[in-house]
Amino acid sequence: LTEVDPIDFGIVAAISHGTNVATLAIDAATGALAASTTGTPAVFASIDPTTKSQALITVEDGADGATLNFTINNVVNPIFGGNAFLLTGWETNWNGGAVAARTAGTPFQYTFSAAFAAGVNELRIGAEIRTQTAVALYADGIYVGSFDVVASY
Repeated sequence: LTEVDPIDFGIVAAISHGTNVATLAIDAATGALAASTTGTPAVFASIDPTTKSQALITVEDGADGATLNFTINNVVNPIFGGNAFLLTGWETNWNGGAVAARTAGTPFQYTFSAAFAAGVNELRIGAEIRTQTAVALYADGIYVGSFDVVASY
């Protein structure tokens, strides 16, 4: 396994609200960003998407047709200055196929293909960040979170 790209939402602005929630999702297949809200004033805005990317992990040297087991776990919400976004809404894309919704901590499987890209299979991971209702202000800064991808076969 090789992490080629980490998940990155780019530079964003967020406003939280005591009741409403704003969400910014990154698509596992395309890397496209999509913002939504349950109501104003909660909002996400993409300021500079230059660095945005879905996570990309390559898988090499597998046996053709082997079942690979994956789990997304040890999720740490992106945080800066005591305020955090909720990292959730997981989805995956295997070798350019259909996007599938995932739940952190729940295993999922894909089949290794020696014919795909000369045996370099691709697992793309998308997710979403959400504002939390308890946060009054998301200060300017670099919000850092993480997650593990555990693989076995």
